[in-house]
Amino acid sequence: MDTFQHSDTQNKAIPTTKPDGWATWRALPRQLISPQWRWQTLIVIVIAFGFIRLGMWQLQRLGERRVQNAVIASRTVQPALPITGAAVDVAAQEHRRVRVRGTFDYANEIVLRTQSRNGVAGVEIITPLRIAGSDQHVLVNRGWVPLLQYDARALQQYAVPGEVEIEGILRKPQPRTTAIGPIDRQPSSGRLETWFRVDVARIAEQVPYPLLPFFIEQLPVPDAPALPDPQPDIQLAEGSHLSYAIQWFSFAGTGLAGYATLVATRTRKDAAPTSA
Repeated sequence: MDTFQHSDTQNKAIPTTKPDGWATWRALPRQLISPQWRWQTLIVIVIAFGFIRLGMWQLQRLGERRVQNAVIASRTVQPALPITGAAVDVAAQEHRRVRVRGTFDYANEIVLRTQSRNGVAGVEIITPLRIAGSDQHVLVNRGWVPLLQYDARALQQYAVPGEVEIEGILRKPQPRTTAIGPIDRQPSSGRLETWFRVDVARIAEQVPYPLLPFFIEQLPVPDAPALPDPQPDIQLAEGSHLSYAIQWFSFAGTGLAGYATLVATRTRKDAAPTSA
């Protein structure tokens, strides 16, 4: 009888206990730097640090954008700066309202291609203006025309005869700054009529006089003709920098939390006793 009872006891499963979950999490720091996990931990930390750096960079860009927007907003409300042909500090005066009087040179007029308004394709008319009382010329963006109403041979329909006085926004030139940007290819003979950007230095190569090193985006005038339609491009939006920063920080937090959960789960499974 005793032998039978002893054998029955041996055949019973040894009771098992699950490892304490809180104890597993308390031991997690040691597990993360244990020989089993140390290299994976290092890789995850490096990747998370990279995500955090990208998020901080986006916040830095956001701060710079806000400072720039404040500068632009302050300049647009200043009194109009008269343009007389004298030198102007373009960097210090960009986005400043300006006033200029002169006569348009329609013979050397060009247009900016691929300019859309509310989903409607069009062009913007760029005309040199000879400044009154000076032999200096400045480019003026006179406004937008729908592509269906644009005819290079009939741009004179938008001409304003005689001397004019306009108000506008001073803008710096737009040279090609990246290798992937579209190229304004000037023909071997003649002149280029349509451009991608207001590259003042290159446009000056095809006109018979020097141009001031900036251009003016004309402001709307009450009771003016509907076309061309002047609408200066003043961007005060903050862009997507904040949302991008939140995304990068979320990637870092999610990655670290997911990795910690993985290590804790694997540790609990490895520590769990097995049944006899």
